[in-house]
Amino acid sequence: MNGKLLRKQVSSLHNRFFFSTFLIMMVITTLLELGCGKTPFDRKYHKVTQILNGNTIEVYPKIKVHLIGINNTKESEVFLSEYVLRHRVRIKFDKSKRYRKVKAGAMLYGYVITDKRVSVNGQILMRKFSALDTYLLNDSLSQFQHYVDGSFNFRKTNKTENSSRRKSVTGRIRKWDFLKKSRKNRKKKTLEEIIEKVKPAVFLIITTDGNNNPIAQGTGFFIDRSGIGVSNHHVFEDGTKAYVKILNSPEYHKVTKIYIDNDEHDYIVFQVESEGNQFKYFNLSSEKPQQGESVFVLGNPKGLESTLTTGIISSIRSEISTNDYIQIDAAVSHGSSGSPLCNMDGQVVGVVVSKIEGCENCNFAINMEIIKKDLIQMR
Repeated sequence: MNGKLLRKQVSSLHNRFFFSTFLIMMVITTLLELGCGKTPFDRKYHKVTQILNGNTIEVYPKIKVHLIGINNTKESEVFLSEYVLRHRVRIKFDKSKRYRKVKAGAMLYGYVITDKRVSVNGQILMRKFSALDTYLLNDSLSQFQHYVDGSFNFRKTNKTENSSRRKSVTGRIRKWDFLKKSRKNRKKKTLEEIIEKVKPAVFLIITTDGNNNPIAQGTGFFIDRSGIGVSNHHVFEDGTKAYVKILNSPEYHKVTKIYIDNDEHDYIVFQVESEGNQFKYFNLSSEKPQQGESVFVLGNPKGLESTLTTGIISSIRSEISTNDYIQIDAAVSHGSSGSPLCNMDGQVVGVVVSKIEGCENCNFAINMEIIKKDLIQMR
């Protein structure tokens, strides 16, 4: 009798153990489904691996994302290549739709947010790189209209929405400095302060023949601390070697490599021997140049180093392709070829290339937007 009672008690304990284990496993499974396990697709950061066109990107692993509200334009494609490619982004969806699992090859429609909490869709519209496409804008049409008419205050909204968010991790640093988005100064600097900062980034160029005799002179400027320079094709075209002289330095640095040589638009991008040194460099403007905008040229006319002239943008001309030349009234002379044309924030908007003799102050620069399309391929 005692043996039967003992067996019943053991069996009861055995059943209770398995029942308790089952309950624990159910609780763990439920917690995992509620967010302790796989994260919904729109709560994770994804690396942008490819820009497919002006309104479609690809994130790892081969998931396509169509940017809602954006048309496919060349300007928006260039913008995405500069500021989004190889960076971490989050994808948000209309009506807060979430995907816990998205398979490779899927096409999604949504909004791209950088790790700095900036709306890429909104930035494209605010910069006028695309007209508003209302297709698929279900619950965000009013918000997107703020981007279009310029009434959207991102800084104010960002502060409210992100007061409790965690500190974000910066994305991968780009290979070249000229592809970094330049920061706007908190305090507006004077022209004197700007010139003092950027003039070491402008240099004198001397090209030589096979016997190392000087045959041409021009100007160039750095766009990367490692020694990547920009100038005109015609400054280099007749020489076999080229050297650069930096302001207040007696040394000449040899040009060791040509990255881009465009004779049609007359610009060249090259590598200057650095010997481990880091050079001062210019940021490129992220804004399109506008007629009437104040600008300055910093160059070496007739070999007179660090010569400053100022003026305005007289017109934007379409000579070979759309808006490829900037007409300015800032004075230039022989030797100014390759000088940076800058806005009043000290950012490059063009490269001085020529002047029309007999036409008062009819001077021209290549629009930096044209050159940037080639620079993107250098990463």
